[in-house]
Amino acid sequence: MKRSSLFLLFVILLTLCASGCATGSYKYTPPSEKFGKDYVDVVDKNIDDVWQASVSYVADTFFVLDNIVKDSYLINLSFSVDKPEEYIDCGQFDSTVKNARGERTYRFESASKYQEYESVENGNLYRHERTIGLSGKTNIILLKIAPEKTKIKINTRYVVSKNVKMYGINPNVGYSFTLMNNFNTTLSFNTGGKGIDESTMACYPKHIIEKTIIDGIMGNL
Repeated sequence: MKRSSLFLLFVILLTLCASGCATGSYKYTPPSEKFGKDYVDVVDKNIDDVWQASVSYVADTFFVLDNIVKDSYLINLSFSVDKPEEYIDCGQFDSTVKNARGERTYRFESASKYQEYESVENGNLYRHERTIGLSGKTNIILLKIAPEKTKIKINTRYVVSKNVKMYGINPNVGYSFTLMNNFNTTLSFNTGGKGIDESTMACYPKHIIEKTIIDGIMGNL
């Protein structure tokens, strides 16, 4: 066998040893069970004052104003956030892999916007690129309880999008990592609920959005 052929064989075997013949484990830990609830507050102010405070607040925030109905004391908002993990809890993901390159451990919040990690399945090493997006809609509803008492109710619809690109070794393209699968999942839930992905993720709201809106309105009263 020629030296060039031997060298090529050596490179191929080294690549396979570094990528295949791997061991590892991965684990998803869901978030702690959170009791569902509506986000409601009652203030000792008349409803028109609370309405004006609400309108003034949403005009200066990252929310997009979709609709405003004075007769019903209803405000519809949309939002999209850059750091989903600050607003939702989707548990934790852990992955450990070990091969000729050594041992690597990956641990991150499942709601993190972007993560790269490795996993092992059936002795084969895979690379992953994982992206999480969070958007949704929020309703502000005011209800008159008494002349000087108003109920503020905030209800949010969270929409979580997950994309995972999975790369594996393909011997047909020089034993390099190539895209093997591209998974897309969407889950949604309301303020008092939770979302469950059919595969590996459950999410609860942290109620940051609801609390932020309540505090903003109160700050304008």
